[in-house]
Amino acid sequence: MRPALSSIIDERKCDFGGGREANRFAMRGLSESAAGRAVTAGAAIVRIACNFGRHFPARPARMKEPILRRREGYGVLSMFRPASLLAMLLVALPAWGQELSGRMRFSDADTLRVGDALVRLFGIDAPEQAQTCTASDGTPWPCGAWATDRARALFEGRTARCRRLDTDRYGRAVARCFAGGADIAEVLVREGVATAYRRYSRRYVAVEKEAALAGRGIWSGSMESPESFRAARRSPPQTAPGQCLIKGNISRSGRIYHLPGQRDYDRTRIDPARGERWFCTEAEARAAGWRRAGR
Repeated sequence: MRPALSSIIDERKCDFGGGREANRFAMRGLSESAAGRAVTAGAAIVRIACNFGRHFPARPARMKEPILRRREGYGVLSMFRPASLLAMLLVALPAWGQELSGRMRFSDADTLRVGDALVRLFGIDAPEQAQTCTASDGTPWPCGAWATDRARALFEGRTARCRRLDTDRYGRAVARCFAGGADIAEVLVREGVATAYRRYSRRYVAVEKEAALAGRGIWSGSMESPESFRAARRSPPQTAPGQCLIKGNISRSGRIYHLPGQRDYDRTRIDPARGERWFCTEAEARAAGWRRAGR
């Protein structure tokens, strides 16, 4: 049973000369059975609260000056004693460290259901379901659908155990998941199914380099990063500056032109600073060295 906050919080245990006593206090008051999953987080918050109290002591109640006087170093949080601040932080803690388990069902290569929980795998980013890549011979292929199918072939129906690290803006649990002792995200990156999501972690960068050097999966040709693909889909279509509507795009696959009505026309953006241009006719585009997009 979780102890009352009064038994956890004792302001006398905040040693403003150092964090050692605060750490012992947190580890005793927030035992595994009491905190459920956040012993380490609780200890860290205690140290934060105690250090905050050292630098910003609570204002005496008799003081009538405005609280937000920057020259005195006071802020809104200075109204609270360190232990009170700790109590507020503990109440606001997310389900950090929550254990999830269940059978896996993939909606795409980096998003799945583990039991009833919707999970976004931490540290990786896979091609979107509708995304295409370019093969080494220049032909497009549905790498997003392939990535989903490959993830399902590897893990669908198996039991996963996950540790929740965060919750994203869509309400999904961001988690590291394991099956049979294997890190699922690491396996997907090694198989060339997903990329290392460097914005959030560098954990899988070395594995990604290994897959890219071996030309596995999405690395068998060229691919727009999933993040760029999503951003392009959110942006409004680029309009032609005049009457010439054909988009002459330059990518890792070479110089390719897109016609109105083709699948990638709307999300292709022309940047004249990179040598990209608009064409009035296909003959003009071919004469300039561009080739037609496959779709």
